[in-house]
Formats: sequence, structure tokens, C-alpha cells
Amino acid sequence: MAKTPPVPVPAGQKYCFGCDQPLPLDAFHRRSDRSDGRSAPCKTCTKARRPGYRAMSKLYRETYERGRAHVTAKVPLPVLSNAALFAEILP
Repeated sequence: MAKTPPVPVPAGQKYCFGCDQPLPLDAFHRRSDRSDGRSAPCKTCTKARRPGYRAMSKLYRETYERGRAHVTAKVPLPVLSNAALFAEILP
């Protein structure tokens, strides 16, 4: 369900809930999947959120890669001949 702006918004403008003010449509990025064709936050609010998002995604990526280090490390596997393999399986 869409939020309702607390003030009437004139034609050719859209309300930004980040800034809490109506702004011209040029202040919003284009988004074809939205009903009005514009993003919800204005360009200024989007730019203000971007550094925090990038820092969090970098932290997530580093944590993920640290956890995967043991999987991606090249550890030589022991080479078993078929005879040795069957000797372990069959008594």
C-alpha cells in the first residue's frame, strides 16, 4: 500500500518521504517498473543513502570471502588408485 503525502502535491511534482517535501519530477530517478515512472526517494536522498549501503555491502563481501577462504584454497587431494579405493570399500 502506498503512503499518502501529508500535504497536497501539485501536478508535475512528487512527494519525497525522505526530504518530507514535494519536488519536481526531475528530482527523481526514472524507474520503468513504478506506476508513476519515478523512484520513491529523490536523487538527493538516494545519494545520501549510497555510502552507507556501499560500506555495508563491502563489509558483507569481505566477511563472505573470509568464510569461503577454506573452500577456495587449493588443497591437494590424495590420489588413490582404484585398487586402493576398492581395498578400503571391500574387505
